[in-house]
Amino acid sequence: MKSKIGIIGFFANGVKIVGGQEAKTYTLTQVLKAYYGNNNIVTLDTTDFKRKPLQFFFDCLSIGVQCENIII
Repeated sequence: MKSKIGIIGFFANGVKIVGGQEAKTYTLTQVLKAYYGNNNIVTLDTTDFKRKPLQFFFDCLSIGVQCENIII
């Protein structure tokens, strides 16, 4: 079964939120999880994508297969 929504963005997991991008992706995710439920939202954090580009590529493919809609 596919999830409804996949979100790819800078979530800054473990880092203090100081910028607009982190705040926007975090807030959007929380609102969508409240509306659709945690099981229907899949997230992909782009914080350290330059360290593991191959893993990030496969994670993007995976989220593309898993989700009906993707927000970048």
